[in-house]
Amino acid sequence: MDYSGATPQVQRLIDEFGRLPGITDTDPCNLCTNTYRDQKTICVVEQPLDLIALEKSGSYNGQYHVLHGAISPINGIGPDDLKIKELFLRLKNEMVDEVILATNLHVEGEATAIILNHRDFGETDLLVTLFTKSFGKVPVVARRAKMPNSKFSSGVQLLNKVKVSIGRGRNLDHLNECEIIDSFQIIKSNLTLLSKGLFSSELVVNFIQDRTPNIQIFNALEQNLNNLETQKNIDQSMIWFQLQLINVSGVFPEFMVCINCNENLKRKDHVFYSEIGGINCDNCINVNADLYHGVTILEDSLGFLRHIQRVIRSSKPYFFDKYLDDNTLNDLNKFLRIYLTYTAERQMKSIKFLDLVN
Repeated sequence: MDYSGATPQVQRLIDEFGRLPGITDTDPCNLCTNTYRDQKTICVVEQPLDLIALEKSGSYNGQYHVLHGAISPINGIGPDDLKIKELFLRLKNEMVDEVILATNLHVEGEATAIILNHRDFGETDLLVTLFTKSFGKVPVVARRAKMPNSKFSSGVQLLNKVKVSIGRGRNLDHLNECEIIDSFQIIKSNLTLLSKGLFSSELVVNFIQDRTPNIQIFNALEQNLNNLETQKNIDQSMIWFQLQLINVSGVFPEFMVCINCNENLKRKDHVFYSEIGGINCDNCINVNADLYHGVTILEDSLGFLRHIQRVIRSSKPYFFDKYLDDNTLNDLNKFLRIYLTYTAERQMKSIKFLDLVN
């Protein structure tokens, strides 16, 4: 693969990671020889740039194996053309406990998915963003989906839970089949519920990387849509979903202790600053005087957020067992709105609709 045209940012990342196989002539690279990384886990990727994308996310600290391509019978690429034999040799000779497949969805495959969004793609096609359980967020082209008699016209509606068959295209993957599992008709018949569902899907679009499997967030989105459909714990379900998304994105704030001195915070109202992802105690209130993304969190709201922080740290499920009055719910939603907008670095389009109908 030719990286001579890579952007300075990509070239800098390549240089930082040392001599990756396929880019330069030293094997193993600096990542593989780093003794601080998990030596018992191997993440299999297709190309060196996939490795770089994972490293930038900061979510993985094990070893890598680069296949240098994907099987494609149409293009005459088979198993012998990839670094598959070398992978099995590593598994035989190294002490490996876990192999993570992080390859892209290129070959024909089936998946359970939720329709996040779609937009026009030419005169007759739609570009559909699927959130799949197996492959993560995947953009696909639905051919002739805008035509009156299209087999996709009902299947690719927003928020549908579907079973899809996806095939590899020249530039973009394409949708072969789309079978509806759940169309969430109650949500779509109620503007308030619909606004919450569309807001949830837009959050996934903005916070989850393409082609990166994330079963936790898929299950969280599915649970949230089910709660909206059954009108069960709607407000807490929305808050819980947003906090899970924040946690998986690696930007979960600190609510227990002062972000500056690490002392326990008193039970009272506090000002939260998005820039530092936390709260300064009374003794440190002037430490970050230049901060301006501050929002007051009420004592009851902070107590709930601390409870959620403990639940997340313990990896236990949340049972919606806390009573939240309207004042606390409004306060939590205000905080989440400000923090999510700050971390996403953009205003959510669905917020206007959400505000209009709520």
